[in-house]
Amino acid sequence: MSDMIETNGQFQHAVLPKTTSDEFSRQEFVKSLKLHLASSISPGNKDAFEARAKPAWQKQHGTAPESWQDIRKAMKDEPYFNFWGAMLRNSQEMMWKSVQIPIERQLDTLIETARTTQGVVGGTLRLNPHLQTPRYHAMVDIHCMPGGYHTEFTQDDVANGALYDAGVYVYAMGRMGPYNSDIGDTTIAWIKANHPDFKPKRILDLGCSVGHSTLGYCGAWPDAEVHAVDVAAPVLRYAHARAESLSKKVHFSQQNAEAMDFEAGSFDLIVSHILVHETSNGAMPAS
Repeated sequence: MSDMIETNGQFQHAVLPKTTSDEFSRQEFVKSLKLHLASSISPGNKDAFEARAKPAWQKQHGTAPESWQDIRKAMKDEPYFNFWGAMLRNSQEMMWKSVQIPIERQLDTLIETARTTQGVVGGTLRLNPHLQTPRYHAMVDIHCMPGGYHTEFTQDDVANGALYDAGVYVYAMGRMGPYNSDIGDTTIAWIKANHPDFKPKRILDLGCSVGHSTLGYCGAWPDAEVHAVDVAAPVLRYAHARAESLSKKVHFSQQNAEAMDFEAGSFDLIVSHILVHETSNGAMPAS
């Protein structure tokens, strides 16, 4: 195996796992496979529906499928749909494995880097070892991510923070930018365009994971105090180290957005980014 180090287009901050050329090539293959499935294979589902599943449903029920639930049932036994689904699932498992390998090789170094990076620019990290992980997180590996966001494999673990950071770049095929920050950047651009006089002094990001979208608020409103919460300790340790290494001052805390310890009305901008699809219908009204 070559000792050449690649960054695969993602910005190389202090706690991003480095890849050998072989590891980089493996991740590039997964990116290419995902792109092929999305651009060339996925559209075939519409053809399969129109040619076979829809006529079969109409023959059985006397009417066309009327809802997404009907369409799902109509496609359940469609061979093309099942082939696409199996390939999609396999590509997702391949993606996590491709980023796990360099993390496993460097985990001790990543943990030590995270420890020594704490507080360099004045950000803080507040963890709560007694916080109960919500059932909707604990009962399933979201996105097939091994151990989800919350699992800790060793003391002061940052593995699943690194896994998410590197994995998102592969999953999005780099389209979220070198910092994986497109969602936050887009939100900031909309606020500035539509509310140019708005100057928030305290900002809160709910469900921040590793802070991909959080850090943009530090640059957009440099005088603001930026806070970010998540339920998972490994991603928060990683998020704090990542922010500090990128010279962004953020106050991270391990909290459930359903019941936080901040004083009511103490923030003038509260945001979240792709949080809704990782919570539950019961939790949403309390968040």
